[in-house]
This record gives sequence, structure tokens and C-alpha cells, in this order.
Amino acid sequence: MENRNPLSPHIQIYRWHISSLVSISHRITGIINIVAITLICIWTASLILGDTNYDFINSFLTSIWKIYCYWFSLVI
Repeated sequence: MENRNPLSPHIQIYRWHISSLVSISHRITGIINIVAITLICIWTASLILGDTNYDFINSFLTSIWKIYCYWFSLVI
């Protein structure tokens, strides 16, 4: 006799709990912080290394900022 019960709850009857939402948002915030701190450290190191490195990193970060603003404006 086979057991035909699903192994996990069906998507229509599953309810989100506050603990799972807090966990997911905490992980997303951590990833955003790591990326931001890394970019700030690279930008600061480029200040120490000279003008050519600073101009390259500054143009890269400016283009990322423009892309982010564009996508954010589409969402709103």
C-alpha cells in the first residue's frame, strides 16, 4: 500500500511565519552590507593607489549607480 501524501505542505495551504520572513530579510540585508562594504573598501584603496585607479573605480561605481536608479525607477 503506497502512501500518497505529499512530502511537503502544498503551496496554497502554506502560511508564512514571521520568523521565516525575518530570517530571509536578515540574510538579504547581510548580503547587501557585504557588497557595499567591499565596494567602499575598493573605492578607498583606489584613492591610495592614485588618480588613474580612482578614475576607473569611480566610473565603474557611477555606472552601477545609474543602472540601479534606472531599475528602481521602473519598479516604482
